[in-house]
Amino acid sequence: MNGSGSYNASLPIGDLDSWTFTACAGDALRVRADEVAQTNNFAPWVRLYGPTGLLLGSVFGATSAEVSVVATNRGTYLVVIANNDYYNNAGYGTYQLVVNGLSDGMKLCIPQISGTNANIGGIGGTPGASYVLFTHTNISTPVESWTPLVTNQFDSVGVFN
Repeated sequence: MNGSGSYNASLPIGDLDSWTFTACAGDALRVRADEVAQTNNFAPWVRLYGPTGLLLGSVFGATSAEVSVVATNRGTYLVVIANNDYYNNAGYGTYQLVVNGLSDGMKLCIPQISGTNANIGGIGGTPGASYVLFTHTNISTPVESWTPLVTNQFDSVGVFN
């Protein structure tokens, strides 16, 4: 996903479409599939999985299905779109995936302030790749003048803390 509000796709008989996006803890996640055209009882089925593989929501409908949750973990989420098994997967069609601006890739999560400390984290990095966090008291100062605060590596799923 690239941050667009909607995506058009086709779902052949027996197929599964998968989409991924990154999110921070506390982000609102809304994923809906709306039938555009169908043959033989295509009924959208939306499943949303969290970064650990846990199923967060599973909804199907005759012409539309939506899962809405709040992210409890930061990481990469998986959306699976299929035809409702009730119709023996004989249906196929086109659908529009509608989301609330979700995107895949690097994101800085909202810093958590604890006393005089700021806990900063992000997601969407390349696992094992190095990163550098820079700081400065004046945001208008040229980046070359900023001071490296932390140099480390993204963890095995592309998260940094």
